[in-house]
Amino acid sequence: MNPCTCAPSYQLKGIFVRNLAQLNKVTGKCAGFLAANAHSVWTQDRNSNILFGFCWDASMPFYLPANGEPAVRGAAVDVLNTQIQ
Repeated sequence: MNPCTCAPSYQLKGIFVRNLAQLNKVTGKCAGFLAANAHSVWTQDRNSNILFGFCWDASMPFYLPANGEPAVRGAAVDVLNTQIQ
């Protein structure tokens, strides 16, 4: 079962975390959420080839949509980038 078949949504999480990181710079209130998501992506949502999937919390089996790989991987990298000091 595919969790999402709407290609524009593949990058939505990336857009969200990039903007949330900007808000966090001002308020400092989102650091825990961003850190938890980055940790989950790194520990639960990458395969043996170090490719990141769509479901960051691993609630579903690893899923990398056909024709959506760059956007999905980009979103995962976006959340990991929020942890760079």
